[in-house]
Amino acid sequence: MLGEKYRCEFCEYESFSFEGMYKHKYKHKTVKDYHCRFCRKSFLRKTTLDLHERIHTGDRRKVCKECGQAFVQKASLNYHMTKYHPEVNF
Repeated sequence: MLGEKYRCEFCEYESFSFEGMYKHKYKHKTVKDYHCRFCRKSFLRKTTLDLHERIHTGDRRKVCKECGQAFVQKASLNYHMTKYHPEVNF
């Protein structure tokens, strides 16, 4: 049996997990409370701001094992691998 449904107060979205509803509610948020210290960009989530600021600080933790190019996000590394090293399984 499924648990309690969480209903969005702004739309018809429903979720069986609190976490899912919590993430969904950000779609309705319009005020970007988290501001980059280095440029004029603002973000809804602190985690997104933290990732963005790594671009400015050079903190690129995801490194391509084939060529050494570094990235802030794993998704960017995956795209790089698909485009530039398609023969490698990663």
